[in-house]
Amino acid sequence: MMGLSVFLYLRYGPRQTPPGQPPFIRLNSGVLAVWEPVLGLDIAPPSSSNLARLSDARVEQFWDGGRLVSQRLIAIARAHPERLGPNQREQLAKARTVWDFIALFQSNAHWAEEPPFPEFSGAPVVEVMDEVKSRISAAETGLKK
Repeated sequence: MMGLSVFLYLRYGPRQTPPGQPPFIRLNSGVLAVWEPVLGLDIAPPSSSNLARLSDARVEQFWDGGRLVSQRLIAIARAHPERLGPNQREQLAKARTVWDFIALFQSNAHWAEEPPFPEFSGAPVVEVMDEVKSRISAAETGLKK
């Protein structure tokens, strides 16, 4: 099974409007999907059929054959265990690879040497999708007011 981690970021900001018209806030979302080898047979980038599973134009997909993103996320989590909940700390103790994982970030979060702490994260993705959808919906609703 090919591993997949998804990093969903929400972009908030003023939309360019013609002079004399009031600006309004819009919600744009983008998805960074990082594919990585998880099982011994995962020796090549994902197939076209796997890539097609995330066919939305806002999705950017990358192959991380060396699991560099996964290794970096584990190192950051181990350096900052205070940012994690009890279940996440327990999982981290055994972690060798980050996969089937989703993280939500605000677009104004500052990305530097370390990525910002996500607004929300969870795994496996299928078990947290209701929460992800709820947060996105709340963000969209808040911006329409």
